[in-house]
Amino acid sequence: SAASALGTERKVSANGVDLHVVTAGEEQQGTPVVCMCGALGTVATDFAPTLAGLSAGGHQVVSMDPRGYGNSRPPV
Repeated sequence: SAASALGTERKVSANGVDLHVVTAGEEQQGTPVVCMCGALGTVATDFAPTLAGLSAGGHQVVSMDPRGYGNSRPPV
């Protein structure tokens, strides 16, 4: 994982597909994790203002690039 202006970026492998995931904010007991799921063509960086605002408000936020978009691998 690597820190960026968005948060912490990492690759997550799920069912043989490498996905690009960005997390921002700290996990806190009793606070839900907010998952930013976009539509096809939407990537994690599209949520930069929302990631910053929610994480500044005390939430842990997760966003990802869908398969085949941004830095996620396409299906084989």
